[in-house]
Amino acid sequence: VCRACLADAKLRGMGVEIDPKLVDLSRANARREGVAERTEFVVRDALKTDLSKASVVTVYLLPFLIDQLQPRFLDQLRPGARIVTHAFGMKGWMPDRSETVRLTKPHPSQGDSSQIHLWIVPAQARGRGVKPVVQRGAPQLPRSYRLEWRAGSCPPESRRRREKRES
Repeated sequence: VCRACLADAKLRGMGVEIDPKLVDLSRANARREGVAERTEFVVRDALKTDLSKASVVTVYLLPFLIDQLQPRFLDQLRPGARIVTHAFGMKGWMPDRSETVRLTKPHPSQGDSSQIHLWIVPAQARGRGVKPVVQRGAPQLPRSYRLEWRAGSCPPESRRRREKRES
């Protein structure tokens, strides 16, 4: 959250955590980075948190909790807000960008790398009469607003990674 706010002075960040020690650490990091006035870290249940004021939401939760939060992202976040998840995606909503990040030392449960996903809330997902379409229990953007890849093509980020490996 702190680094995202450093990169763009217009961004506001919000961190929700159930562990008070991690909230204190996050607040200290925000003060050290000079973005404390644009970030908020609270001890709270993420499923009951008002997200409407945030422009960046970072999520480090298990998939079943992300599934519960996903409709709230579309209902509460403003267009252009960013959602970043660690390791897990969202059903029916392709990330705008995904990256594999190398860890400085291997983690016992995830090895030497981590997958990070970024979504940018589209303008079309907000407003009266525009609600996520539910298919098989997964909230989705209406078909006309989803980014879809045709057979044989790949997302630009994947294409760039493949080109790097080939060179």
